[in-house]
Amino acid sequence: MAENPNKEEFEYYLQGKFSKSKRFSGGESRMLYFHRGLLERFKEYFDRERPQSKKQTFFLNDPYNGKGRGSPISQARPGKVFKEVRTKVIEMQKKSLLNPEDQRLEHDHTGHVLRHSFGTDKFYQFAEDANIRIDDVTTTSGVYLAVAVFLGHSVNDRSAPQTTKQYIRSCHIMLQFQRAD
Repeated sequence: MAENPNKEEFEYYLQGKFSKSKRFSGGESRMLYFHRGLLERFKEYFDRERPQSKKQTFFLNDPYNGKGRGSPISQARPGKVFKEVRTKVIEMQKKSLLNPEDQRLEHDHTGHVLRHSFGTDKFYQFAEDANIRIDDVTTTSGVYLAVAVFLGHSVNDRSAPQTTKQYIRSCHIMLQFQRAD
């Protein structure tokens, strides 16, 4: 970031052994994209909050809670944190503390639902930026391939179009909500 002060998006190559697979043996290697703001927050965590540890893991348990003592977080931890945050957001929604025009979080929503929403939003944004109707986007178009890359789907794999298609299934629903406003 210091070498590129005007750059807003950065690439990171994630080795397959660290990515998800169906049998937990490692998936495919892929590029990840990070916005500068997120990387700045990661750096702040690492410099100010991350416990000292010999472990080569970025996120560690709090060594002061009596458990874990700076050990890597469990695979279940992100899901647990998501559920805690989801509960707080839903309470804020009920108290009208959030913008009522924003999308609402529901009890049955998961992190994966948010991933689908992100994919749908990007698909819609890219189609609009390219001045292409969403129904006219094909699986070989730049719009489609850009969404596949954002979601970490291989654009060379035969299954990628079907996988990406699942993530962009609700553009018409989104448009119906926008028209109703």
